[in-house]
Amino acid sequence: MYGSIKYSGEPGRSGMETGFSIAKLKQGVIGVTVRMLKNDYKLPDVISVGGELPKQEVKEVVSQDGAKGE
Repeated sequence: MYGSIKYSGEPGRSGMETGFSIAKLKQGVIGVTVRMLKNDYKLPDVISVGGELPKQEVKEVVSQDGAKGE
């Protein structure tokens, strides 16, 4: 299992759920904080591509020294 933690910005405020619990041991008290990204939260860095670009035809090839190629 893997995950992602967003610390700042809007994803850190609205996309994360936080839980806190305390464990009492012989040696003392331990506090545990857990932050998890919601399953249905859409991150703003996800980009969807609408489709393929139309192919363009190359009409003439010119080399760097200015000579035309075949």
